[in-house]
Amino acid sequence: MRYVGPVFGAAKDELFARHDLFVFPTSRDTFGLVLLEAMQHGLPVVTTTVGAIPEVVVEGETGFLVTPDDVPALADRLARLAAEPDLRRQMGVAARHRYRTQFTLEAFERRLVAALARGIRGDDRIGQPVLARDHALHEA
Repeated sequence: MRYVGPVFGAAKDELFARHDLFVFPTSRDTFGLVLLEAMQHGLPVVTTTVGAIPEVVVEGETGFLVTPDDVPALADRLARLAAEPDLRRQMGVAARHRYRTQFTLEAFERRLVAALARGIRGDDRIGQPVLARDHALHEA
């Protein structure tokens, strides 16, 4: 294992392609976009429970989550993935699938259109005009 520092563009894609897993042991970065990039490349992720990261990485499914600064837990999860190639592949497939269904521009667009449609139909408060709500308050 080695730290490579900042890498961009095609060089980053090559690094992802040559490796079997991705580790991001952050104690501060609450939503590393690099997690999505790793998942896009089909890599299981070992990272921390900081910020919104648990909304991205599903514990035991697309990777492992550990408490920040819990070095023994981090080492344990890395050792497990190193020793279990089938688990790495399974989590990598799940990570790529989660990326494609939840985090692509197309997935965002589908969710946005669905939310707007619900709002227009009045299924929730999203689409209700502010003036109509304000008017109802003044009538009461």
